[in-house]
Amino acid sequence: MPHWCFWLIAFFVLLVVEFLTTGIFTVLLAVAALASLVISLFTNNILIQLFTFSVVSFLAVIFVRPFLQKYLNINQEVRPSTNDALIGKTGVAITSIRPGEYGLVKVEGEEWTAAAGEEIMGGEKISVVRIEGVKLIVNKL
Repeated sequence: MPHWCFWLIAFFVLLVVEFLTTGIFTVLLAVAALASLVISLFTNNILIQLFTFSVVSFLAVIFVRPFLQKYLNINQEVRPSTNDALIGKTGVAITSIRPGEYGLVKVEGEEWTAAAGEEIMGGEKISVVRIEGVKLIVNKL
């Protein structure tokens, strides 16, 4: 098998791995494999091809990866979703809520359907205990 075939296969395998992991690492190795493929068209010397792969990989990981991570927001701090961030927040009941029934509450400026294990009158302050589907489960403060 000619060397260029090896580098072409390596390029596609690394791209597939990148699509499965999305870590902006193997795509840089795929670029290095592509560079080695181009070099293999000019020389059959495997040492030169491996050297090209190593140097391009090293430079890409050291210089390109941090740039891509910063501007593509990859591997950043995981923040709770908007809904999960509501747990523990306080708000106000817009309508009365009786056990087994739903009412409306306002939390951080948004209206939500809510349920409670105790009766809550409209205007009373509430605290979000958990979320079930698209409904808040609240307690009276």
